[in-house]
Amino acid sequence: MNAEKRQKFIENFIMSGARVEIKTLSNELNVSEMTIRRDLRKLEEQGLIKRVFKGTELDSIKNSDLIDDSLKKRIVQNTEEKKLIGKIAATFVKDGDIIALDASTTVYEMCKHLKDKKITIITNSIRVCLYFSMVKNVDIILAGGNLRYGTLSLIGPDVGTNFRKYYTNKIFISGKALSYENKLTDINAFEIETKKALIENTKEVFVLLDHSKLNKTSLIKACDLKNISKLIIDGMKEFSDQEEKVIQKIKNEGVEVIIA
Repeated sequence: MNAEKRQKFIENFIMSGARVEIKTLSNELNVSEMTIRRDLRKLEEQGLIKRVFKGTELDSIKNSDLIDDSLKKRIVQNTEEKKLIGKIAATFVKDGDIIALDASTTVYEMCKHLKDKKITIITNSIRVCLYFSMVKNVDIILAGGNLRYGTLSLIGPDVGTNFRKYYTNKIFISGKALSYENKLTDINAFEIETKKALIENTKEVFVLLDHSKLNKTSLIKACDLKNISKLIIDGMKEFSDQEEKVIQKIKNEGVEVIIA
């Protein structure tokens, strides 16, 4: 990858996550940290980014409306748990797969582990599209709709209509909460409709949740347990007796539970 393409990748990468360390960019692009520093200096001279201690971020004035506070907060919540879940989830994706990714921050953590695979991704997430914008071996299909600033996702009836056109091997979704009684629940009706549309035309449904969402209930049901093939949840916190019972009940419904 030449300098121009590398710098465009860096700009898009930063746009997708608001802040990133130089070491992370070095690992992503397989170049030295010195090379990354030169690229960042060039982008900074162009006024596209501003650098901060140990990292870099988009210029806050030029891009103040790109990511709103709700997404910024979710990006930094349970980050290690989400990274672990994303890494494990990505191992289930094979070359040639046609998969769908929702717009959740947990599912987004799969991206760095998918960039070397030859796959097709269907999504309503602008962040996912930005991440893979320079990755030629990954084909991206973006379902059009209305922009939801809080998640940088596209929502609305058109998204569901577009999703129902495609058949996938696997889909990866998340939610605000999961309980045995109330199943997978979320808060935004439009995001829930996109999940339902994806579930209709797939072979396997993967639900990715960090431990803080277990045995809780949000506003609206997204799907039943019978719709879930695999649940991937982190084990970075010891489960309570009640949570262990919930996990066992979920297993009894035929859901494979994977502790990351």
